Amino acid sequence: MNDSTLLSAAAELGGQGRYTPRIEQAYPLERIADAHAHAERGRTRGKIVICI
Repeated sequence: MNDSTLLSAAAELGGQGRYTPRIEQAYPLERIADAHAHAERGRTRGKIVICI
């Protein structure tokens, strides 16, 4: 499956209440450099979210 197919499948499961992604950390847009540094450490166990 390609990325868009996986994203669509995840969205469908989420809409059914059958999938909740793990969020490691959320950052406001003005701290995007901190989010990038966090991702570069390579030790995340979930998604890094940028709030716009």
